[in-house]
Amino acid sequence: MKKCISHSGTTIPLEKIFFRKLKTEPLLLKDSGIVYMVECSDCPSVYVGETSQSLKKRISQHSNDVKNSICSTALSSHALENDHKFKFTVVSTFGREENNKKRRILEVINIMKKENTVNYKTDCNHLSDVYTSLLRKC
Repeated sequence: MKKCISHSGTTIPLEKIFFRKLKTEPLLLKDSGIVYMVECSDCPSVYVGETSQSLKKRISQHSNDVKNSICSTALSSHALENDHKFKFTVVSTFGREENNKKRRILEVINIMKKENTVNYKTDCNHLSDVYTSLLRKC
């Protein structure tokens, strides 16, 4: 008898799950509406971002900006100004949200929770000090 995993009332053979993941690109990279984090290789800094594009495409854009010396984001500015590299192959995610406003709120929350972000934090300037204080304690 083959072992299976039941998810939402659907039973899927383990072979299908594992082989599908091995044969195709990780699904997360194809997903859009992601809030993500990229770590700097040379210091404890991180960059938190959000994208309506596929995560793979957005990370590729960040990488190309650094390669082509384009300071379009806080990530590329940090890399170019400090001669640092980011770990573009190791990206953490905080969640997926298709709604633009909700996704940006999720991004701001995660920027505020991290003390070592290179983000410009212009979206965070409108937060009340009460919210800022609470987020930093989470």
